[in-house]
Amino acid sequence: MILKDVYEAFLGRRVWLDIKKKISDGDFVFFLPDEELSCPDEIRNCVSVFLNERNYGEEDAFYAVNASLAAKFRDKALRMAALTDREVKSLLRFYCLCQFSDNFLVVSLALPEGRYAHRMVGYKGLTEADAFAAFVFTNGMPIKRGGSDQRRVRKGNRK
Repeated sequence: MILKDVYEAFLGRRVWLDIKKKISDGDFVFFLPDEELSCPDEIRNCVSVFLNERNYGEEDAFYAVNASLAAKFRDKALRMAALTDREVKSLLRFYCLCQFSDNFLVVSLALPEGRYAHRMVGYKGLTEADAFAAFVFTNGMPIKRGGSDQRRVRKGNRK
């Protein structure tokens, strides 16, 4: 089992090296491993906000998407690679093994294993687009709105 996982991660490293040939230093890679996605336009908007907050432009974004999603992103994405299911699985395994890039972001509510943000969709009216904005692109950190930082205060941290 462990040997199989290591081999899968090795294949994922090869996929990453292929992607790395297509990007420049400093580019952000947005990896969409899900086979189904109902809000590609909202994700594009979240990517734009994410890049603008870091003083990057749309030309600095590269999308690595599951082949089944490629049709939804082909006309919208500036640069993109369509990955087979096997490549997606192996790249996820490599991602779980080590942090190979600071500019690599997995855009999924359920993958890799252990993410459960997809369970929040529908709770108190939370849409899939809102869940992506809150749990993927901000990493659970407060979202900056209108230039002011609205911090969440946990009950145990109040003074």
